[in-house]
Amino acid sequence: MRYQCLVLDHDDTVVNSTATINYPAFVQTLRTLRPDVHMTLDDFFSYSFEPGFGALCSDILHFSDSEMDFQYRTWLESARTHVPDTFPGMRELLQRYHAAGGHICVVSHSVPETILQKTGKLSDEDEAPETPAEAAEPELETL
Repeated sequence: MRYQCLVLDHDDTVVNSTATINYPAFVQTLRTLRPDVHMTLDDFFSYSFEPGFGALCSDILHFSDSEMDFQYRTWLESARTHVPDTFPGMRELLQRYHAAGGHICVVSHSVPETILQKTGKLSDEDEAPETPAEAAEPELETL
């Protein structure tokens, strides 16, 4: 095997999170905080890339600190209650890679529960890690 370990971003690499979680949560935020502002998914992708999501919120939409907090809580609730779909073929690719002896590392700002649920590491009966540090503890198994 040429590469012993794959280091993957979770959001929009393994799973379709912008279209299914981030954008809908942001639209919900806009409906509450800026009802006169409408943004398409393509616009949201563009602004998130340039100038960046933080600049979109602070410099373009002029969110106050309390509005930023509201936006974050809205996104967090959405991220905790919706599990994004894996991109077609990704699960099978990662399963084949792991079966061939490869190691998989996930790097993300996602909520740990989302990653663990999507990889099958967290069932409804399991408790999610309390902190990102707990989620980062090494596991002996991967996909």
